[in-house]
Amino acid sequence: MRSADLITNKRSIENTVLVDDGQIVVIGGLIADDAKNGEGKIPLLGDIPVIGNLFKESSKTSSKTVVRGLSVNGGIYEGVARRIDGPSQFDRLQQGDVLVTRSTAPYFNVVLPLLGAIVTDRGGQLCHAAIVAREYGIPGIVGTKEATALIPDGARVRVDGGSGEITILST
Repeated sequence: MRSADLITNKRSIENTVLVDDGQIVVIGGLIADDAKNGEGKIPLLGDIPVIGNLFKESSKTSSKTVVRGLSVNGGIYEGVARRIDGPSQFDRLQQGDVLVTRSTAPYFNVVLPLLGAIVTDRGGQLCHAAIVAREYGIPGIVGTKEATALIPDGARVRVDGGSGEITILST
């Protein structure tokens, strides 16, 4: 193959979104990330060049509080988030838990009556999680891309199926 024979295919997706002035459009992912940096030091000793670092303490905290995805069924529900990777962890689910998983499949059907809400990293309006959320009448948010990474197992969360937001209330 000669370099003149190389072909590059370019693909693109174009979207047009009509938004009222001052509104924000977020398609999947994190929308709130607060970071705080602090420093403490022993007076005078912390000010000495080079060795003063031995007498300093720095702290960094980050609170990622709201995750957004695609709303597939309305309603607001507050409950305990359970990160489930597969059927071997179904025994961890309790009545009223919020299922947080990468995606669902028909083998999840056995635990659906227990759930208060469904949150997935993947999916769209016609994915399994979306369909069962509507069938069971529970709030559902799919396509968050990173809910399983950002929502800790056991955290108390609020799932707003109308706005597509999951708020981490406490960890």
